[in-house]
Amino acid sequence: MTTQSVATVYGYPRQGQNRELKKSIEGYWKGSVSAEALRQTAKDLREANWRHLVSDGIDEVPTGDFSYYDHVLDTSVMLGAIPDRYRAAVEADALDGYFAMARGTQEVAPLEMTKWFDTNYHYLVPELGPDTVFTADAGKQVAELKEAVALGLKARPVLVGPVTYLLLAKRQYAQSQTDRPVKGMLTGPVTMLAWSFVRDDQPRSETARQVALALRDEVGDLETAGAAVIQVDEPALRETLPLRQADRAEYLAWGTEVFRLTTSGVRADTQIHTHMCYVEFGDILNALDEMDADVASLEAARSHMQVAHELGEAGYPREVGPGVYDIHSPRVPGTAEMVALLHKGLDAIPAERLWVNPDCGLKTRGWAEVRDSLQNLVGAAREVRDVLGS
Repeated sequence: MTTQSVATVYGYPRQGQNRELKKSIEGYWKGSVSAEALRQTAKDLREANWRHLVSDGIDEVPTGDFSYYDHVLDTSVMLGAIPDRYRAAVEADALDGYFAMARGTQEVAPLEMTKWFDTNYHYLVPELGPDTVFTADAGKQVAELKEAVALGLKARPVLVGPVTYLLLAKRQYAQSQTDRPVKGMLTGPVTMLAWSFVRDDQPRSETARQVALALRDEVGDLETAGAAVIQVDEPALRETLPLRQADRAEYLAWGTEVFRLTTSGVRADTQIHTHMCYVEFGDILNALDEMDADVASLEAARSHMQVAHELGEAGYPREVGPGVYDIHSPRVPGTAEMVALLHKGLDAIPAERLWVNPDCGLKTRGWAEVRDSLQNLVGAAREVRDVLGS
């Protein structure tokens, strides 16, 4: 049995050989081209593009890829994901409402625009939230498919995939649930290398820089999504410290460099945290400072605040969150126990630079013990604040 291959493409430039679409759209904005004339220009361009593709050997022409402005905006319209501030304009006139989202009006600003995967093409960022209700309207896609079929062509509909659309959207749902800051969290480049199978055809430092650049994009996405606090964990920075003393300076130099590469692209008002746990911090105190994080969260419950005193003696100048809740134990620490640990921390770190938090993440624990422990943690913080304020 033989199979026949089919040639197709997922899209084709839509402006026209002489930029007919751009001229027609700008004429419509100025009032010199009617909506009917604009739609006819678009239809003529689609037909010309399809016939050109067929003449070049394409078996199935793409439909649904054509757009007056942006195919991501088209997807938002198709899904009914239209922010409330544009609904009146869309209901009054679908085409004008579409362009209101794209370029704004005197009454409403346009949607946020950003680059399409670091190319020079821009797309309009969808705005999704907990109240967004998707209502599919396939009218545009069906109409363009029928156009191609009516011309006697074989066609293949093209859509933005659901995962791609959601990843491109502006959404930390989490931040929408509270008016308090929400922390976004990532694993840092050194730890990703330490806990992965890493290519060995180039220096590990170079691989770390490449990972850091990818993570830098993730940090930017978290900030765009509304995260005011972003934590980049590097628990393996001490773990992969070279055994030979002579090799440590070089390792820590690029290890701290890639952390800064990951985090240094944020706004001045975005707070950067890092986290480490269960290590001998004394060997990396200078590196911890070089990372330039605003806040370092460190394991301290089992070591009875030893790290706080090490940092205090070293003159560490930044904010610190030594843990007061051992999350690797099923026991629920009492408020008094946490208060005692906080006072030990205050012996070394000034109150204005001391944070209150668990040692690490809570995924190892059950809901009941986590709820009780965090209630005690909050109670301890309030009790110490009351003492300091009196």
